[in-house]
Amino acid sequence: MNIPVEYIHNCVKISSFNKRFDELKKGDADCDVNLLLADSSHIVMITLSGFNGSNIADLARNGNDHYFTVNSCGYEKFMTKNVKKLRENGRPDFQVIYMLKGTGHFWIDGRQTEVTKGQIVLFHPDERQEYAYAGKNSPELYWIHFSGYGALQWLERVGLSKKRIYHVGKDPQAIELYKKIMVELQIKAPLFQSAVDSYTMSLMSLFGRKASLMQKPEAYVKDPSILQIMTEMHADCTKKWTVADIAKQCGLSPNRVMHKFKEQTGSSVIGYLTRIRMDKAKDMLLNTSLSIKEISHLIGYDNQLYFSRLFHKTESMSPRDYRAGEFRQL
Repeated sequence: MNIPVEYIHNCVKISSFNKRFDELKKGDADCDVNLLLADSSHIVMITLSGFNGSNIADLARNGNDHYFTVNSCGYEKFMTKNVKKLRENGRPDFQVIYMLKGTGHFWIDGRQTEVTKGQIVLFHPDERQEYAYAGKNSPELYWIHFSGYGALQWLERVGLSKKRIYHVGKDPQAIELYKKIMVELQIKAPLFQSAVDSYTMSLMSLFGRKASLMQKPEAYVKDPSILQIMTEMHADCTKKWTVADIAKQCGLSPNRVMHKFKEQTGSSVIGYLTRIRMDKAKDMLLNTSLSIKEISHLIGYDNQLYFSRLFHKTESMSPRDYRAGEFRQL
């Protein structure tokens, strides 16, 4: 027998969510966890959401008063029933939907497009929104709404402004950011709005990076051994790094290491290390009173003359001229 839709407004353990999110949900605040029931034995969908308190009218009037503001964020899982959403005139803010599982059908520029797991859909303010989910596919997704006079500029900056659908893959870091945003919006601790805005900028940056890498996978270092060496070089550039030592650490021959490093980074091992050292030297030249000899030793060069020659070769001026501000004339 059918019964009216009910909303259960207390924290509920949902088996499809991981234990980490259950822990995040604990606290004194109300947890907007809703189970929408179609009848006594079937769950239509599971939703979780958080809001900053603004309503649609507020957004229409004041949505661009701030540079970047998150308005709401949520999670949905459709269980047994087909659900369609239609906003003829859209909303006065941006929306980004991140598909985790299943599929959704979105009408973009008058055409129906299937969106699958690992893809995001971006709606601009006042843009018609029409999309549907089929319960049989058990779609699972996150969504977020944000506005502000700098929102479009930020999306352009991270490469997410020209299309409506991007492939970003399933990423645990993105999921964790969505969860943090929801919890902040629910609990509303001091400075929660600043926290969610920051998390969302990080989320969009992550999506932009993932979308870019999906198109140009060669633009990112993927080999774990090379990544480890790069990280260690940044952490300790004063170490007497040699190709032989790196090869031994990676379990490869020196020639193989040199080839892989060049292939992954576009630079030789020594060239990459030199760039790190020169960047540190430039920072110390401008922001400390250390002598050039002291800086030379601190970045791994025992011979000040050799350091000065190398600096001139890479920066087209001496360390002394760089400190004096000659680089501003270039």
